[in-house]
Amino acid sequence: MPIRRRLTPSEERLFLAKKFAKDLEKIYGSGLRAVFVCGSVAANLALPDSDIDMVTVVDNHSEANTKLVDELFKTKQYSSLPMGNFIIPTENFEAIRESPTPEECEKKPILKYWPRIKRLLEDGAVPVFGGKNYLKKFLGVSFNYPSRKKIMARLLELYRDPNRKNSSIKKLKLARKKGFPRF
Repeated sequence: MPIRRRLTPSEERLFLAKKFAKDLEKIYGSGLRAVFVCGSVAANLALPDSDIDMVTVVDNHSEANTKLVDELFKTKQYSSLPMGNFIIPTENFEAIRESPTPEECEKKPILKYWPRIKRLLEDGAVPVFGGKNYLKKFLGVSFNYPSRKKIMARLLELYRDPNRKNSSIKKLKLARKKGFPRF
């Protein structure tokens, strides 16, 4: 009988994100173009308390779909982990270099978090759903694969707090000793 190794937090979250993408496909149908996992999970640097940052690219977004996605988040399988899912229209994803103006972002509630979404996609994203040809066309234009160096620098920047007794820097070092990915 083969020995099973324990999944890293990144692998667990990536598996959950793929399941979530399949559930999103049931809601959006053919209007779902792509789902990306970003941040520490994408770079395989997640810790046990890390969240999952996802960006969903859709053609046919509506308020009814938003309510269905919110209900999906509340289900038992997804409510246990902190997940952030940013939904953006296909036209904004495909023209990410020509970012919408702040006025356009105010008019469209779907673009409320545009600067953060753009940064997540540029710093590194792993597609967990989407057609190969569609994704290949926008690699390096609308999204990049993860740069461990950039994400690690951001993590250290976020977690560096000298006033905390059990700082996250210590957690990162402890996680490395326990066999999580080295950086």
